[in-house]
Order: sequence, then structure tokens, then C-alpha cells
Amino acid sequence: MLRRRKSGEHEFPPQLATSFIKLGARGAETRHRDMILRLRKLGFRVDVSVCDLRSESLGRSLRRYIPLFLNKFAAGVVASISGRHVKTFFAFESYSFIGGAIVARPLKREAVYFCRNDQIYEKATINSICRSNLSVPFHLYILQYFCLLLCDRYVVQSCFAAAHIERRFKSWPFTKAAAKIKVLENDLRISLHRIPDVSGLRRTRVGFIANPEWEKKGFFILKDLLSSEAFKSTDLSFTIVGRGDAFDRLRDEIGALPKERVRFHGFCDDIAELRELVDLVFVPSIVDHFPNVLIECAALGLPMLLSNIEAHRNILPNHPSYFDLGIAPQQMMDALLSLTDPATWKETAELQQRDIVRLKNAWQEPLKEIFQANAQVK
Repeated sequence: MLRRRKSGEHEFPPQLATSFIKLGARGAETRHRDMILRLRKLGFRVDVSVCDLRSESLGRSLRRYIPLFLNKFAAGVVASISGRHVKTFFAFESYSFIGGAIVARPLKREAVYFCRNDQIYEKATINSICRSNLSVPFHLYILQYFCLLLCDRYVVQSCFAAAHIERRFKSWPFTKAAAKIKVLENDLRISLHRIPDVSGLRRTRVGFIANPEWEKKGFFILKDLLSSEAFKSTDLSFTIVGRGDAFDRLRDEIGALPKERVRFHGFCDDIAELRELVDLVFVPSIVDHFPNVLIECAALGLPMLLSNIEAHRNILPNHPSYFDLGIAPQQMMDALLSLTDPATWKETAELQQRDIVRLKNAWQEPLKEIFQANAQVK
């Protein structure tokens, strides 16, 4: 896949460096770890500088003496200067990236930033939908601006994310956002499961799978639905998958509902286990970026009722079961009930799988292009 350059060009395999920040953020750390493995699979050498900033590791870090953001910044600096032959520094965390990118410049090394979540877009959307008067913290604009300013490539997960960032910084000086921003979608990591024949069989077990983020993941929408007469008058049951403060809050706020109607399952280590727990999935997120739960549930053959937001339409453009945020619980329940019809259930599952086939190995070619400054890739 990688070939040696001609005389005067860099030797291969190209060497990269990254700062791996441990904060206990399962999703972010998994994504970063996957990226390292993929780069190595493509033939890159990757030096990984691990910085453990988890609270239980305070005795082994400077976090107790120095603000967290300075620890992240220092981690990026350390990673960026590691190794004599490093050609590119990359990071997933903004403070770490800025520290590493500042050092990379005089060393004539490139800097690549992977932006998993556009916090400005996320907070602005939550504020508008939840009618909050809170403004987006200005330091988020400054952080994003400096990441754009210092990077050679700024990697996002979707075209709509790229459009938002380009538009936001169009008039800011020196960013060159349009030229720097690249899109690298998440890929389909599990095999497509066969969709069973459900002729004549209603599917009434609904699942809710999310990270414990109350507003972002629409826990308050689920709470209103489960507390409504619309839910109590049906034969649907819910299995709530996940753990954390938002799940505890949901349990407290919905009160005592029969266990056969609402069950809190806790964390699910094996995503394939969902097929044994639920028949369809309710995803009421009010904002997201590139939610893996959509890809995973579609691959498993589990039809979903989705909130009508950019992130969902980006992954499943042909999906037939969207609901608009703000509709009444009865309308949401009617939409869920329509998915229990065997024919609708099967049609939705099939359409979902057709939409996600394009994500099979979707990362490979864009990832080569992102690091092409250091490697000519066949």
C-alpha cells in the first residue's frame, strides 16, 4: 500500500506521533485507539505518548497541582517532540493538539486534528431546542479557531459538520478552513445480520441505547413519553440500555412503572446482545455528530424511530421513520406502533441496511489522503 519515495523524499514507513489522553471517556478513547490501529494497518509507524489524567490516577500525574487543560497541552508537546523521524503529529483533544502543533511548526512537522464533536454546534443546538438562555462559551470559539489555524488538516466526521465549521470561520483571518477540512466518516465495523421473517408477528419490545447525556441524547423526550397516557395505554415495553447519571435521573423522574413495561438493563458490552433484548430502537437525540448506535442497530437488523436531525439524516438518508422534535407523545407513540407492524418492521430494517453498506471500509481511502503529505499511497 505504501511505496518508498524517490531520492530526496522521506523514507518509509512514515512515522506519526500522537498524544493519547486517558480521561475515562469511553467513546473518545475507543475512536482514538481505533485510529492508531488503522494507521498501523496501512503501514504507518505510530508513536503513542499516553497521558493518564483520570481521577483515580492522580498520584501518577500532575493533575492535582496543575489545571487539567495544561496537562493536556503538555501531553501534546511531549508527543510532538518524540522521535527523530516523526513527520506528522495528530491528536483528538484540542488542548493536546494545540500544544503539539505549536512544537511541530519549528520542527517542520505536520499537524492533523481529528474533531469528533463540534461543541459549538452541539451547545447552540441544545440551547435553541431546550430554550436555554445560556450562550456558547467564547473559549470554545477560540479553541476551535486555534486548532484550525495551527493544523495542516482538520478532520471531521460528516459533510454537514464541515459546512458548519467552514461557515462559522469564513471571515476569521488565516484559517483557510475550506482547504484544510477533510471528512472521515465512521465505518461499518460489524457484519450485516440477516433480517428474519416476521410475518404475522408484532414486535413490541422497544430499546433505548445512549450515552448518559440528558439533553443531547433526548432523555427528557423519553421521560415525557414513558410518563404519558399514550405509552400506558399500549402493549409496548421499553428496555433502557446504559448507565450513568442521566439513567439514574430518568429512573427517578418516571417514577414507579411496572418492570415488565420499563426495564433498566445497564451497560451492554456485546452490541449483538441487543437482538435478544429488543425488537426496535427509539433514538430521540436532539443533536449528534456521527452516532455509532445508528450504524450498529441498522447492521443488527433493528428498525429505529429516529429524531429528524442532521446527524441521523446524514447516515440514513432513505430512512422512512423520522419524527420531528417537539411533537406530542401520542404522535411519537403512533410512530412506534407503526413499526410493530411486521411488514413495516421488515421494510424499515432492509432500508437501513441498504443505507449503511456504503460505510464498509469507508475510512480507508480518506485516511490515506489525510496523511498523503507524508506518504504516496497506491
